[in-house]
Amino acid sequence: MFARNGLGEPPVEVESTDLHSRPVDWPNPGKLLHGLAIVIDINIIVVSGFAAYFARHGISALPLDYFLLIVVAALTHVQSQRLVGSYSVEALRRPMARAGRALGLWSLIVLGLIATVYFARAAADVSRVWFGTWFVYGAVAIVMAQGVVSRLISMLALRGLLKTRIAILGQGRVLGKLADRLRASNISICELVGTFSVRRNTKSLEVEWMRATEDLINLARQTRIDEVIIAARRSRPDVSAVVDRLSAIPVNIHFCSHLDVFTGSPSHLAAVTGLPLLGVRSRPLDGWDWVGKRTIDLILAGVAIVLLAPVMLLIALLIRVGSPGPALFRQHRYGFNNREIVVVKFRTMYVGAAVELEVRQATTGDPRVTGIGRLLRRTSLDELPQLINVMTGEMSLVGPRPHAITHNKIYATLIDNYGARCRVKPGITGWAQVNGFRGETESLDKMRRRIEHDIFYIDNWSLLLDLKILLLTLIRGFVHPNAY
Repeated sequence: MFARNGLGEPPVEVESTDLHSRPVDWPNPGKLLHGLAIVIDINIIVVSGFAAYFARHGISALPLDYFLLIVVAALTHVQSQRLVGSYSVEALRRPMARAGRALGLWSLIVLGLIATVYFARAAADVSRVWFGTWFVYGAVAIVMAQGVVSRLISMLALRGLLKTRIAILGQGRVLGKLADRLRASNISICELVGTFSVRRNTKSLEVEWMRATEDLINLARQTRIDEVIIAARRSRPDVSAVVDRLSAIPVNIHFCSHLDVFTGSPSHLAAVTGLPLLGVRSRPLDGWDWVGKRTIDLILAGVAIVLLAPVMLLIALLIRVGSPGPALFRQHRYGFNNREIVVVKFRTMYVGAAVELEVRQATTGDPRVTGIGRLLRRTSLDELPQLINVMTGEMSLVGPRPHAITHNKIYATLIDNYGARCRVKPGITGWAQVNGFRGETESLDKMRRRIEHDIFYIDNWSLLLDLKILLLTLIRGFVHPNAY
């Protein structure tokens, strides 16, 4: 399949645009498997140690010295597995080889612990029978676990969920070499989505780079792309602008390592391509970070809906009594990866007047706002129905506030890096809101400050930061002079 680059030149090559069964906003399962394999290995060592002690002594109360040996063994086992690359998807797909490596490491760890206990003159305190039983239990569990993980990987691979979908942006032989390597690689591990070539024989090379970049971004908003590799013969000043523009989409960005515009860590794709790559920018909230945030969203939003149901019913009744029309107002806004979502709010304006909100923000003393609507806006209670958006996965409790589509289009042309706020799901509350940047943005500088806070949140996300924002929202976020 091909996509035009808008210049009347040969089309950009797009090899696949089909939507895979994994939704675009889901994390890469490869990273989830990495974490899952670590959890399984830790449990193998810990549970087998407890089971061996119970088999030897018939009691489950573990002495401190035994407990410390189990903890040291579990941490050492996991770290040694990481050093030899046993947690990569490629290694997990080869259970026999991984089992052999794991058994070898497990043997060395047990022998090392036995030697440590002996030289520490603590051999009389630790049972040699327990050591032997622990080793056997652990070895059996390690072999069995490989079969379980292998079966899980096979199920995911059959559904195409483990493929890393890659796009290449660049010019010259480097691009062609990368594309050839990816096409020749294991198709069950990675898939080349498309190549976006930049022509060199043009009057403005920077314009060429940006147009090819826009083609890539448009494709990333239609289908899932996990990784972008930027390939060029040598570093150029326009490459930095390309990376900034690609920050508008939730992907991992890599460079060929000979580019000296950036420094970074070695890329995990180097093993696939066979070429030296550097990881430059990572997709936010991938892997277990995504799982943790989504879990908190579901739990807290579900509890809030149950507890606040009477309040929301009362608000809906007051809206209906106060002015004719529905209690809820639905507005199209941009969500994750700049995709349109329908945000639900309590109606705060007279029917018909709310349509103007797509173009003109509410202002102080706005005649379009109803009496009860003014109170709801002042207290932010009009946002409560968005808990439904959180439950359906379109929004999060914490994140950049979703802007009206018209406002998005306007500010995207006025503020650099504006689109980067769509790399995560929008939120009911956010870092900008608890820092006072909410309500009407009557100046460009106010909107620019709001975007700076949104980008800071995305770049510095943690579960603790989310909990802090939720706490600050409860303390000072509901009532604010800018909310009207």
